[in-house]
Amino acid sequence: MRNDIARAVPKWLAVCCAVVVFLLPSAARAQQYLGVGFHVGAHYDVGNMSSYNPGFEVEPQISYILGVSFKANYDFLFLRTGVDIAFPLLGGDVLENSDPTDPIEKYSISYTGLPLFVGLNFPVFDIGEFYLGGGIAYFLATGTVTHGGAEDDISASALGFGFIAGMQLHLTASTRLYMEWEYIDARSGAAMNTVTGPQAWDNLYIDFTGHRILLGIMYYAI
Repeated sequence: MRNDIARAVPKWLAVCCAVVVFLLPSAARAQQYLGVGFHVGAHYDVGNMSSYNPGFEVEPQISYILGVSFKANYDFLFLRTGVDIAFPLLGGDVLENSDPTDPIEKYSISYTGLPLFVGLNFPVFDIGEFYLGGGIAYFLATGTVTHGGAEDDISASALGFGFIAGMQLHLTASTRLYMEWEYIDARSGAAMNTVTGPQAWDNLYIDFTGHRILLGIMYYAI
C-alpha cells in the first residue's frame, strides 16, 4: 500500500507541475490590460518667455489640454502614450521689458504633444494603482507673436524627455478615474527673428518645458 502511495506521489507532483506551468502563461495573459482614456488638463507658463529672455517680466500663458491616452499594463510594468492638444486659455503678455533689442509684447501658442512613457505600477489594495515612469515627448506648435507692433505667425517642433506620476481609482470593473502629473523638458530650435537692429538670424525659440496636470476617465477593453 505504501509502495503504491510512494509511486503515486511523483505522478501527482508531475501533474501539479504541469498544471502550474500551463496556468502561469494564462495568469500572465490575464494581467495584461489595455485601456483608452479621455482627459482634460492644464499647462501653466506655456512658452517660458521669462526663461527665453530674463529681461522679460511676463504674465504667463495658461493653456487647457484635451487629450486621449492609451495605457498598456503587464504585471508591474506599464506603457503610456497618447495625444494631447493644448489651446490658449489666457495668452501671454510681456508686462515689462528691460531688453529693448527684443521688443516682444504678446504671444499665443497652441501645440500638439505626443508622449511615450514607460515605468512601474504599484497596486493600492483594491482601490486602484499608483504608477511612476519616464520617457520622451514630441511637440508641434503654432501660434502668433507680437513684437515691435507687428504680429507674426510662428511654428516650431521639439523632442524632449520627462517624467510621469499618476493614480487610477476603480469606478467599475472596467473603468478608472485617473489623475496624472507630467513634467517634460523640451525646447525647439530658433524659429523666428524678433530682434531689432542689424541681426538677421532667427533667435526666438519655443520652450515647452513645464508641469502638466491631467484628469480623465479610462476604459479597459482587455
